[in-house]
Amino acid sequence: MASQDDIELGGHRETAPAMLERVDSILDALGREEELTLEQLSRRAGVPGSSLHRILQRLVVLEWVERDGFSYRLGLRMRELGHRMMQLDPRYQVALPLLYELRDSTGLSVHLSVLSGSESVALESVWGRGRVPMISGLRHPAHATASGKVLLAARWAGTGPGAETDLQRLTTATIGRRDKLGQELARVRATGLAVAREELAVGLTSIAVPIGPADTATAALAVSGPAELVHLDVAVPPLRATAARIFVATRERAIAPTTS
Repeated sequence: MASQDDIELGGHRETAPAMLERVDSILDALGREEELTLEQLSRRAGVPGSSLHRILQRLVVLEWVERDGFSYRLGLRMRELGHRMMQLDPRYQVALPLLYELRDSTGLSVHLSVLSGSESVALESVWGRGRVPMISGLRHPAHATASGKVLLAARWAGTGPGAETDLQRLTTATIGRRDKLGQELARVRATGLAVAREELAVGLTSIAVPIGPADTATAALAVSGPAELVHLDVAVPPLRATAARIFVATRERAIAPTTS
């Protein structure tokens, strides 16, 4: 007898948690690429083709996913929900005009990021001048980005067991061991500043600072660009000043009395 928690889709039954996990894997895979074929999506999401096709049919109807020929991409409904989430986030509302100001004053790309697990996620990016390496997606391994280092530093509990565990390396400059990362994050906490020189992509340098106290920050502000255009002595002062403005304005917004 089927459980009340079972979900029937196309004549097949799955438990609700299992179905949700599959949907999450599918949407996560689509969120990392512009579009994917059924075969590519099955491989990236780890969902068998027959089950994947049935789920995608429903997601297309719900407008969570769009189909274009033999390819799939995130749909209009997902974009709408993402836009609503951003509009409801006080950090985003306060930060957006300041991101443009920082971009205009430095000429560099500017990023407002948060941490999701072991990845740095850009809530918003404002692109600057200069030819930079093409970096797809909004999520990247946190240890390979300046923003990620800032956010990891606020949560790092020391090296502990597995200190020599290998980390994913995207370039030869990426930190590849947890003990080395721990040393780097200690410096980030002490200085309130993180730098990633060609650790995410060759030719790309980024600088990040916490929005708020370094040991409790939940968001980071970064500038990035071609290595030859990113100079700490020029970029850090306006970067710190903008992060401070965002932090203060967000706190003021949070404690401001509401009017009926």
